[in-house]
Amino acid sequence: MDRTGIDRIASRDGARTLRARAISVRLESRRCMSVATSRVRARIRGHASCVDRGRRRPRFPPRSSQRCALSRVTPEGSLMALPHAKTRHDAARRVVEPIVREDRTSVQALSRALTLLEILADDDDGYRLVDLAERSGLPAPTIHRLLTTLQQRRFVTFENDKNLWRIGAQCFAVGSAFLPRRDMVALATPMLRRLRDDAGETVNVGGLDQNEVLLLHQIESKQMMRAISRPGQRSPLANTAMGKSILAWLPSARATQLVQQGLHRLTPQSIMRGTALHDALDTIRRVGYAIDNEEVAIGLRCVAAPIFNEFSEPVAAISVVGPTLRVTLDRLDDLSKRVMIAASEITTAIGGRMPADFHQLLQARVAHT
Repeated sequence: MDRTGIDRIASRDGARTLRARAISVRLESRRCMSVATSRVRARIRGHASCVDRGRRRPRFPPRSSQRCALSRVTPEGSLMALPHAKTRHDAARRVVEPIVREDRTSVQALSRALTLLEILADDDDGYRLVDLAERSGLPAPTIHRLLTTLQQRRFVTFENDKNLWRIGAQCFAVGSAFLPRRDMVALATPMLRRLRDDAGETVNVGGLDQNEVLLLHQIESKQMMRAISRPGQRSPLANTAMGKSILAWLPSARATQLVQQGLHRLTPQSIMRGTALHDALDTIRRVGYAIDNEEVAIGLRCVAAPIFNEFSEPVAAISVVGPTLRVTLDRLDDLSKRVMIAASEITTAIGGRMPADFHQLLQARVAHT
């Protein structure tokens, strides 16, 4: 075979090789496209099945450049919060802390927002974001989102120059709906002022609110050194004179329930044993008034008597409170009589009715003078 024939054969073989390679490339490209299409279809089917079953769609892993807050549910059912991390694997290596829900029926976001409002209400000076995070134990980004939502509804305000969050005007608008329940305060004010002037000490009126006493109103003493509390302050029933004076005229099962829930130690003088509480309540029912002998604050002594509604049920109480230097044990007899008389007058003013036992105790105290 001459040289020309050999060149022709080589040229045909080269063309066949090129065609074969092109066909192989096209087949590989089609295979890759088929695999990619299958993956996309599988992902779409996965999303559709989640929707059909009522579950949330799975989220794609976050990019490594994004910081995100993660959470997962433990086998025990408590929500575990993962701190901010660059990737999901980095977050998994971090130490997690449980966020305990109040109960299964509570809405966590609403509960957290209300907690923030209660914290802000405790301090007129306002809070910075870092202080709220430390006080509430919540992450700062979560607090900021909640406060921003509350700010849009005017429940909180933000001072840009001081970076402080404060209670907003809408809280007052909502809270003013409670004012109709304060009619008793308006009716009781003249008697409270007279009691303040006669005793020379601060006078309080508080209402029963579940297992606590809610301070409704206070008329301060004219003395330089006097007891001062903010209306809206709450105290345990078993610690305060007002609380014990109410508790003494409630069914005894209520006191037993408080003991089972646990008594609060505010000072070394606080009642901590169930037998001591029942003995104190028996004494109160026998004499008609209650005493707080430095059980809430060291250096303060208080005398209280209950206010009854139309069903002879205790719904509130009034008290005289002052330093132990002025409210001495020798004055308790006179102060208790004045407090009982003022409480009976307020009971009558609101249309209430005193129980027969309390009425007899009051008549005996008045006749004794």
